[in-house]
Amino acid sequence: KISNEIQDYGMWSNYFSRIMTTILLIPNVNVLVTAWENTRDVTSETGQSFSQYAPAIRDSVRDGLLGLT
Repeated sequence: KISNEIQDYGMWSNYFSRIMTTILLIPNVNVLVTAWENTRDVTSETGQSFSQYAPAIRDSVRDGLLGLT
């Protein structure tokens, strides 16, 4: 019962996190996660600038997914 309405986004995010956690905890299973990618400019604490490749999804969703993997 997942809707595609903006008010249901939090429910979908929680569902997605639970599914990914369940899959990633299965022993002896390799998971390959793919996505379109964007580049973003990052400046380190020392002032060095570089480009980082990251999945082309919302920042909060990307950070949650990468945190699980």
